[in-house]
Amino acid sequence: MKAFTLILFLIISNGLVAQPFDLRLRTKKKQELEYSITTSLAITQFVDGVQSLTKMEIKNEISLEVKNIRNDKIEITSRYKKLSLDLEFEESAMSINSESTDERDTFSKILSQLVDKPFQLSISEKGEILEFSGLSKIIDGAFTDYKELPQAKIDQLKGQLNKAFGEEALKGNIQSFITIFPSNPVNEKDTWRIETSFNDGMSASIESDFILEDVRKNQAKIISTGIIESLDKEKYFELNGNYFKYNLVGTTDSDIVLDPETGQVIEAITHQDISGDSFLKPNDHIDEDVTISIEISNKTVITRLN
Repeated sequence: MKAFTLILFLIISNGLVAQPFDLRLRTKKKQELEYSITTSLAITQFVDGVQSLTKMEIKNEISLEVKNIRNDKIEITSRYKKLSLDLEFEESAMSINSESTDERDTFSKILSQLVDKPFQLSISEKGEILEFSGLSKIIDGAFTDYKELPQAKIDQLKGQLNKAFGEEALKGNIQSFITIFPSNPVNEKDTWRIETSFNDGMSASIESDFILEDVRKNQAKIISTGIIESLDKEKYFELNGNYFKYNLVGTTDSDIVLDPETGQVIEAITHQDISGDSFLKPNDHIDEDVTISIEISNKTVITRLN
C-alpha cells in the first residue's frame, strides 16, 4: 500500500512540475502574418560645436505569407502594404505617404511603387534569417517612370528609401522580433544570449541577453537588454555621395509578447540609444577628416494585425 501511495505521489508531483517551453517559430503553409512597424528616431549631431537635430518617423505595414516549409527552412513571400516617412530638419520638413492621392506629390507616388510588390525571405524555426532578396530591385524600379528628376535628387531619395525601407532596414526590424529564440527549451526566468549584426549604412554588432519573464495562458513575455558596437571601425561607408566611418556604442532593450505555442509575436517594443563619432572622409571640398559627434535615440513598436 505504501509503495502504491509513493508511486501515486510521484505521478502527481511530476504533473505539477512546469515543463520547459520549446520556443520556436511554428507556422503553416499559406498562413499570412500581418504586422505594423513604427520607428521614431532622433539624431543629434555636433560639428565644431554646432548642434543639429533630425527627427524621423518611419511606418510600414507588411505581410509575411508562408509559401513553403522545408525541414527547418520557412520560405516566405513578403509585401509592403502601406508606407510613410516623415522627416523633420532644423529648418524644413518632408512627408511622404504611399496612400497619398495628391497627383503633384511625386515622392509619395514613387513610394507607392514599393507597395504590394513581392520579395522573398527565408528564416529558420529558431529565427535566423537565411535568405533575403528582391527588395532592392523593387526600390530601384520605383524610379523608372521619373527620369525627368535630377539624378542627384533620385540618388538622395533612393538612399532615404533604402535606409527607411530597404533590405538592411527591414532585416533589422524582422530580427528584432524573430531572432529571439533560445537554442534549447527554457523555463520561466531562464536566460540566453544571442549575437546579431546589421549593415544599415554602417556595420554594427548587437549582443543581447534574453529572459523568459512570464508565461500566462496564451502569452509569453520575453525581456532583452543588449550592447551595440560598431564593426569595421576603419572602413568608410558611402552615404549620399560622401564617405563616413563610425565609432559608436550603445544599448538596446526590448519587451516582447508572443504566443508560446507558435512563437508568433503579438507585440514588441524596442528602445536603442547610441552615441559616438563619425568621420567624414576628405573629398574635393575638404582636405582632412571632419569629426561629427552623434547621439541617436529610437523606439520601434511592432504589432500583430491579424
